[in-house]
Amino acid sequence: MPPQSPFRIANRAYATLKTKTAPVLHTRQAPQRSSPAQASSSPLPSPPPSWTQSPSLRRTARILAWSTNVIAGLCAITFIRDNLLRIDVIRGSSMSPTLSPTVHETGAEDWVVIAPVRERPPKIQYKDGRAFVEDSKQKEGEGVRRGDIVTFWKPHRPEEISIKRVVALPGDVVYPKRGYALDPEIVRTGRAHTLDGLPQVDEDAVGGRLEELEVGKVVVPYGHVWVEGDNWRNSFDSRDFGPLAKGLIEGRAVKIWRGWADWRDVGDEREKKGRSRVVKGRGEVPKVFLE
Repeated sequence: MPPQSPFRIANRAYATLKTKTAPVLHTRQAPQRSSPAQASSSPLPSPPPSWTQSPSLRRTARILAWSTNVIAGLCAITFIRDNLLRIDVIRGSSMSPTLSPTVHETGAEDWVVIAPVRERPPKIQYKDGRAFVEDSKQKEGEGVRRGDIVTFWKPHRPEEISIKRVVALPGDVVYPKRGYALDPEIVRTGRAHTLDGLPQVDEDAVGGRLEELEVGKVVVPYGHVWVEGDNWRNSFDSRDFGPLAKGLIEGRAVKIWRGWADWRDVGDEREKKGRSRVVKGRGEVPKVFLE
């Protein structure tokens, strides 16, 4: 081993006496919390875009909402018209003076509220082996009654609707003062079949035989009514086309409107001079309907 210099020996001795320092540990500092003032000033993240921001989607939504409202409105109007009531205007003077009394002088036409007729199966009573129907036993609002003003499809013009007054029910005897019932040739030949296709003569009914038909006398058959206009001078009604089938009746007039708050009840302002004489009776049900 070669001899070492005194300077190297002194340097090594000094190194062994030097104190060792602890190693420095580097740690991650926690993020500093911001104050409320700083938080309010910092920008928030923007929300995701909504479908309402799209013009095409907004337009589609408006169209769907509008279409839904229109369809719902039409359905409501149709339901009210078919099941509750509707308003129609009265043209012509056949129901004067009850309806549109001054239509020829001033042109003023009445508006009437029409309620649908709820027809119910008739109440049949049996007596002496025959079946009779009592229309007077119906509840209020069911079927038609004597004196009702009804709208119906014309038997001679099925595409048109007319309005007249019911003066006789099935089984009633009508003595009109004009019309086909006063023509002997029509009574004996033309009354074999009415315009609705049902026979006027029923061999099974009382007073229904052809030889028993009298001039100037009409027995309203089962399922029919006799209608006349209040203006006997100008009205085309049962005195011209015979008894009206109930199936052609559409509604009943319940109120008259003559402007603003002028609502009136449907009355009877006919002249007694031109009225047909009616004798109340009981409608006999033909056997063909009982089989």
